[in-house]
Amino acid sequence: ILKEMGIEGEHLVQNSAGSTIFRNITIASTMATNNTFFPNSVLTQTPARALGLDVSRSWESHAQGTRIYLSRANQNNYFNRSIENEDEVRETLMSLGFRIIEPSNLSFRDQVSEIEGASIIVGPHGSAFGNLMFARRHTAVIDLMPEDWIEFFDKNGTAERWLLNVTNLFGLDY
Repeated sequence: ILKEMGIEGEHLVQNSAGSTIFRNITIASTMATNNTFFPNSVLTQTPARALGLDVSRSWESHAQGTRIYLSRANQNNYFNRSIENEDEVRETLMSLGFRIIEPSNLSFRDQVSEIEGASIIVGPHGSAFGNLMFARRHTAVIDLMPEDWIEFFDKNGTAERWLLNVTNLFGLDY
């Protein structure tokens, strides 16, 4: 991911344990999870621009781009957010022309490419939608969220609506 963002090997120092040490590093406040609740439109456009993407381009019709399903199959799930009938969901979506992708098993660049080229994105609620900043305007996003999460509030009283906030910011159809 760092290389894709223009941070090359000469910017890094490796130690004997194989971990990376940075000579200088700036951590943007947009990295905090809470910022998905109140995303900053200027800061969130920076990664797309760094990759040379023009996400201001818009789909005239949802039939123009690809249709993708962000599957959680074959990945580590740290939260119990699996879809019980995912095989049926996948089969149904494939019959409708969707490609099934597993974001956690793709390179960062391939994840970005899939999101940028899709006019319809379906997936279970969660971090697979984290790359929506690379989607074109008016991409349709279908969030498969458990019914009991619709009115969910966390310990701070914040509603589980981060994905709605992100899609509004980027002009996506949620």
